[in-house]
Amino acid sequence: MLPVLQNVFAGIVLSLERPFREGDIVEVDGAICIVKDIMLNYSQGEFIRVDLDINIKNDLNYQKAIETINKILRDDPNILPHVPKKEFNVIQKFFVMPKNISVLEPKIFIRNVNKEKISLQVWFWIWNILRKESIVSNFYETLLLEFKNNKISFG
Repeated sequence: MLPVLQNVFAGIVLSLERPFREGDIVEVDGAICIVKDIMLNYSQGEFIRVDLDINIKNDLNYQKAIETINKILRDDPNILPHVPKKEFNVIQKFFVMPKNISVLEPKIFIRNVNKEKISLQVWFWIWNILRKESIVSNFYETLLLEFKNNKISFG
């Protein structure tokens, strides 16, 4: 019951104080969102960041693996910065500075390295939150195929 009351109180404060409005871009728990609606118990966003951990074999192909992952992310129409024209117009209206646009670019970080494997963390943002599982599954299917074709091994 307490979380519900906290959310209602937070919604009232947001409605009265208006630190942001519908259409503003905010970051919530690492996810970049466009505020769609502020209500008494919650607010809705439009973007979500997807974090994936991928282990690859520590060999001479690690750079090729990173390039392959980047290509998959760049080519997928469901991953930002690819956005349908309607949604793109909203984004373009608010993201006028190039540094803000780069926040939505996919990113790959090397998290750990040992003799056997390299641990990567992949961040990307999607605009169609309801299709998250499908988008992630498609990414993994494409990754498996591309790694097989390029003779890249998982760690």
